[in-house]
Amino acid sequence: MKVKINLKRTIISIVVIVGIFVAGRIIFDQSFPHLVLQGGNLELGSAAHQTFGYNNMTLLVRNDGLAIINRQGEMAGSINERFSFPFADISGNYILHAGRWSSEAAVYRRLREVYRIGTDENIMLGRVNRNGYSVIATEAMGFNGLVTVYNRRGAPVYRWFVGDGHIVDIDISPNNNIIAIAKISADGAAISSVVSFVDISQDEEFATIRRERSMISSIKFNRDGTLVAISDTELLGFNRNGFIRYEVDFNGRSLLTFNKDSENCIVLAFEAGRGNTTIEFFNRDGRPRGSYQTQGRLRNITVSGDVILANRLRTVMKITPNGRSQELITVPHDIVSLQIMDDRRHALVVGGSQANVIRF
Repeated sequence: MKVKINLKRTIISIVVIVGIFVAGRIIFDQSFPHLVLQGGNLELGSAAHQTFGYNNMTLLVRNDGLAIINRQGEMAGSINERFSFPFADISGNYILHAGRWSSEAAVYRRLREVYRIGTDENIMLGRVNRNGYSVIATEAMGFNGLVTVYNRRGAPVYRWFVGDGHIVDIDISPNNNIIAIAKISADGAAISSVVSFVDISQDEEFATIRRERSMISSIKFNRDGTLVAISDTELLGFNRNGFIRYEVDFNGRSLLTFNKDSENCIVLAFEAGRGNTTIEFFNRDGRPRGSYQTQGRLRNITVSGDVILANRLRTVMKITPNGRSQELITVPHDIVSLQIMDDRRHALVVGGSQANVIRF
């Protein structure tokens, strides 16, 4: 028995169904634009030390391990492993999980362990790139530190001893060939910072930039191999050869917090007097995109692409790079951490051992 299919009628039916779905979505967005999702009052068990956007969800770093929270406010996965002073780093699908002053670290891909690292001395810092290569800074007898690069099988492929300055941050380039090391040193009352670029294949430090009266605290490679550095006095951008390509002077203003998770939008928050906050936005070339000033102090800033969320105590705000703002929602607890998810429509709001997922 043959069944005849009316192609025209089938196409019309599909179009109608899609139209109903789109219309329903628009009506829902207009009616409930900032809904606290079901399961939003999530009990975390222990406080989160760090939060990251991960696969359209949120990854939490806690005392008892890693936890994944999905957009419905549900625990979607976890890794139970305790580290003293735990920290993590994420790049693409890879997660580096370790603890400061521990002697072990693990690298995961989609929560499956790829390799494990054991060190002879205490771990200070660690980073991972999108290829699964990691770089670990440890203490070293007779030196100020040892920086080791591991390939995606967990084998050490390079070591660099640091003889001067205190290591404050490290990173490895997207092509696995270059490591950057940020250090600070003090000579009496004078403080200076140094960013060193080391070519792994050539085994040489090919660029060294020193900044006087500056304390660099954070560096990060972009996908194109350029690098961003943030200190208490300036924002710096470096090209792939280790030369400074732009400088943004803070002009004596006090930096409260910052976010450089998005290559499209670097966000800096400054104290504006009387307890107020000024936020400035820059593109990847160091050019200003806009600014925003608000009463009170902003506690957290999270960025994905050009979507920016911040909070004052219990109120979550959405801010655009050109300086427009919108209050989204007030949650029933003080906010200690705020993390936008990769879909840029959901965010996890953490308060102590509780959390809420909001849709905006």
